[in-house]
Amino acid sequence: MSGCGFGLLENFYPYIIDTVIEASSEDSLRAIQKAVRKIARDTEMFTETLTLDLVAGKTSYQLNSIYDAKVLRVVTLTVNNVVLGNDKFSITSSGRILNLLEEPKEDVENGIVVDVTLLPNLDCLELDEYKMEEWAEAIIAESKFQLYSQPKKPWSDPVEAGYQKELYEGYIELIAQHRITQGQSGPTSINFGARI
Repeated sequence: MSGCGFGLLENFYPYIIDTVIEASSEDSLRAIQKAVRKIARDTEMFTETLTLDLVAGKTSYQLNSIYDAKVLRVVTLTVNNVVLGNDKFSITSSGRILNLLEEPKEDVENGIVVDVTLLPNLDCLELDEYKMEEWAEAIIAESKFQLYSQPKKPWSDPVEAGYQKELYEGYIELIAQHRITQGQSGPTSINFGARI
């Protein structure tokens, strides 16, 4: 893993190894990668708006995220200025192909606008730095949970793993409450939203 994403993940090392002293940098990196993906699922913090050209007769479109990520959920899909319901399209299990159920009748430049939530790959090269900063405490807590809950490791500690899990869930709840009070869309509980 290289580039921006790796640099961002590396920033979390000092906060992991200050307590999980025996864990190697490789073990810590894997835990951080898993933590980021879990938070992406639980909070849908990685979002993107994708704009595609509508092509007459074409029903399948590649979804290319700047994060090199798969689509977790389509929040809204607008085709030729009309918002489509969930019964008018589908996403492949890879999260990378959008299929329209009706063939477009005309070519329209930037005629498809898709607001999506994303699941970054483990080896993604870019992550949203602001969102990583916003979720730093949750990422650290989940990373420590990932490490402490590993069986038969010098750093294994079920009690500490439980504590870190509680911390993580507390951060998720705080953000959910903040979004509700701010009138923003977003999660109202730890597990939410339809998955594709």
